[in-house]
Amino acid sequence: MTARVGPNGAGKTTTEESKIGESNHTKWVGEIISEYGSDFIIRYKVKISDFVGEENNEYARWQTGESSDYVADGGFIYYKGELIGVCEHKHQDNTPNACERAGKYLFFMRDYEVFISTSGVGFSEEMMNETSTATGKFIAVAKFGYKRKGLNRGVGVSHNENEENFKKTFRDWFEYRISMVGKTLQWV
Repeated sequence: MTARVGPNGAGKTTTEESKIGESNHTKWVGEIISEYGSDFIIRYKVKISDFVGEENNEYARWQTGESSDYVADGGFIYYKGELIGVCEHKHQDNTPNACERAGKYLFFMRDYEVFISTSGVGFSEEMMNETSTATGKFIAVAKFGYKRKGLNRGVGVSHNENEENFKKTFRDWFEYRISMVGKTLQWV
């Protein structure tokens, strides 16, 4: 999600590289999802109450009393009205931990329902090998955290990939996700 300017955005502005990475992510996800037909739709903003239920949403509200939202760069993917995935992009120019915010989806979605792409110098091999960074920890846990849970598959991750490789990685994740639709396995 694009960083906001000002106190609520930690005073940071979004770089041109970040805008490009997010724009590419959103475009490429949309292109692939559209290939699968009208049963699949993307919603970029979803109410917190949709995830937890109106009766359980005591705090995540706007001043109007309405449920606040999560916004995802690549969107929330729905199949025949059922939420089946979310796609998020994180760009880092250096090594702070803003990327870890993408992990919030694991509070209410299965690992294999989450797809994250990364871009930026902060996610470069050189930067992450230089020292223990938030970006390096994020990539390790996003790619392989599912193993500790005993799962067959985890979060889909496109790590600094060009368009061709991104689309290959995303398509692989999406095909797996589609294969799990309608299965009654609980959190597998």
